[in-house]
Amino acid sequence: MNSLASFVFAHSPLCISAEYVLVLAALALAIAAGVERRPAPASRALISPGASAVLKAVCCILVVLHHFALRRPDVAFIKPFAVGAGHFAMPVFFALSAYGVCKSEMARPMPGFAAFFRKRVLSLLKQLWAVNFFAIAAYAAVGAIDGSAESMARSAENPLFFAIASHSLQPWELLMLLVGIRELDSVVWFLYVVIYAYMAFFVSKGVFPIVSRRCAFACLYVGLVALFGVAAWALGLPAYYYRNLWALPLGLLMALCEPWLLGGWRRLCALLCPAGALLLVQCALLREGFYLVSAVAAVAALLGCGRFMACRSVRRGSALAWLSAMSAMVYLVHIKVFDIECHCMGFPTVLLPLAATLALSALYVVASRRKP
Repeated sequence: MNSLASFVFAHSPLCISAEYVLVLAALALAIAAGVERRPAPASRALISPGASAVLKAVCCILVVLHHFALRRPDVAFIKPFAVGAGHFAMPVFFALSAYGVCKSEMARPMPGFAAFFRKRVLSLLKQLWAVNFFAIAAYAAVGAIDGSAESMARSAENPLFFAIASHSLQPWELLMLLVGIRELDSVVWFLYVVIYAYMAFFVSKGVFPIVSRRCAFACLYVGLVALFGVAAWALGLPAYYYRNLWALPLGLLMALCEPWLLGGWRRLCALLCPAGALLLVQCALLREGFYLVSAVAAVAALLGCGRFMACRSVRRGSALAWLSAMSAMVYLVHIKVFDIECHCMGFPTVLLPLAATLALSALYVVASRRKP
């Protein structure tokens, strides 16, 4: 199989570059075909539902391209995706998460913890559990079909893939992986951070009512997020646990102060300038100057897309709407598909794992009856 893949795709950097151009062109076409004009809404928003859908669709594809580019450092054309695409997408996702939950709670507050947990947290955990279950089953099946020492050696990128495929884990270890107590791969951290942010939001709104005590509510939320970041840094967790946390308070403040911020660019600058200063300090402390460019681009995309989509919406049932609905699953599934691709043929193409990821994510959306 490996030799066949080498023959068909030739592992050529030129072929990989052409595939990236094709994917980006298809994404641009999906946006052009999926966006339609609508009458001006009665109330303005910094980030409309349509803008959120477009950003989710774009960022989930960028994350896939980012992780594939990390696995093909020999392709010069896609190096910008390896360096910047992930750092661009993650702040966008975090800001949209905080903005969305805050707007939702201000409009229709949930009465208790059970309802909040069921809608915000359990919905994410269900996706994680479903993906982990089928990933563990697929890894074990791959190992049963082709568990030779040579093929296992090619799968060393994810040690847990090797452990599951070689059937060397105990049942209780598999259970920990299934429920998410132990990370199955390097993308699960995102759900952990989002779930913590949801819980920080619930605690903050329980202590200080959002509408009547906005300033105190925001301060407590920011403090809890900062506490998580400091704890993650002190525990020696990877930088992605705390690098993108600044986007959570930003999204929250954009929702809390939205009517005032819509008064003009000067008011927006009053929010963005302190955020930019904090980003500069963070990049200096972490010695990640390269991150600043992606972070600024993420903020520009949030505001720019929000403005562009102010009088536009996403067509129901369009490819763009499907991509948005599948974005969380695409994020969770694609690394598992990469693991299997690595085992079977290396990384000769991005189109095959991307197509498999989109197909599996679409199946989940259909099965969960959440058709866009």
